[in-house]
Amino acid sequence: MSEARSAAPRCLLTGASGYVGSLIAAKLAAEGWAVTAMTRAPKPGQVQLQLGEPVSADALRGADALIHCAYDFQAVEWNDIHAVNVEGSKRLFEAARAAGVKRVVLISTISAFDGCRSKYGRAKLKIETAASALGARILRPGLIYGLSPGGMFGRLVAQVRTSRFVPMPGDGRQIQFTLHEDDLTDGVYRALSAENVTAAPVTLAHHAPHTFRDIIEAIGARLGRKVVPVPTPWQAMWLALRAAELARLPTRLRSDSLISLMHQNQAPLFNAEAELGVRCRSFDLSTLAL
Repeated sequence: MSEARSAAPRCLLTGASGYVGSLIAAKLAAEGWAVTAMTRAPKPGQVQLQLGEPVSADALRGADALIHCAYDFQAVEWNDIHAVNVEGSKRLFEAARAAGVKRVVLISTISAFDGCRSKYGRAKLKIETAASALGARILRPGLIYGLSPGGMFGRLVAQVRTSRFVPMPGDGRQIQFTLHEDDLTDGVYRALSAENVTAAPVTLAHHAPHTFRDIIEAIGARLGRKVVPVPTPWQAMWLALRAAELARLPTRLRSDSLISLMHQNQAPLFNAEAELGVRCRSFDLSTLAL
């Protein structure tokens, strides 16, 4: 058993304790990879990583791959976002190169595209540029949903679960492209394992758009709750969220996430099947126990 473990390829994983990171960690472990978490407060066997702080190349030596999906959402002003997330990711990539890590996969976002208006999307674009210089495989997942809802979808489920009345930005017709969590992890594993992957970003999402209102109502139907949409001017919602952030009050939705929702990419390049052989399934909550 010890020999089998020593022969297993080793992957460093940032953001391993988060929703996306935990899904990826479970998939890689099932596929025979030894996963080493990189985290702020490492336990024995893990590697310390604080985005924005120096990264030791020595701590990364011996790893076969790096998957970077960590992002510090506590930084809300652009200068802080750039210093922590963009420059921090650059330091991580430079350390990986110095350590001889052969493969790097960046988990970006479908909200990253030329002309995007959210700070999150702009930061991820800059991180993509740094990752490309390293020859990394770049994945842009859509709205991730699945058996254990987390992230943005998890917050929407929590909203519907706790209240019949759901604030709806404008008419709620903003589009989203969805991604089942199993298709996400399959895409990450294939990007990590494939010999030839395009240098261009790969969009992981089903091609059929769904409106924000449709998604909220589908969640309500699955939970057996009648959802009452409350149309609200999105600018007013943004101001309220921004004021709460400045006052350091907790919110289910970040003001920047609302910007992403209102200014989403209308025509992403759906190339996951062509590049990775991943056919992303259509949005369906009927089999999920939310």
